[in-house]
Amino acid sequence: MADDPEKAVEQTHARIRAKAKGGPTLTEAVKTMRSRPPTNNEATGFKGKRHDGPVKDEREHFTICPVCGQEIDMRDLGEALHHAMPSHKPLKYPD
Repeated sequence: MADDPEKAVEQTHARIRAKAKGGPTLTEAVKTMRSRPPTNNEATGFKGKRHDGPVKDEREHFTICPVCGQEIDMRDLGEALHHAMPSHKPLKYPD
């Protein structure tokens, strides 16, 4: 690298520009992004389709804690980590 910080920055920018040659310009990239179809989500009204088979039974995500006896939703990391502690009390949930 060069001793002069400004020269080093310019050399870095030159390497970036050299790698980017032949690729789309920023304007072209933005036009491409804007021409894509809307996203597939509930807010836009588009419905997706399941690709990995039928929905599993919800009960597979729950287990009973052997320490406190409370039911645990294993998809909730905070809840699972709380019940992984050797001595813990059941979590209190608002009614």
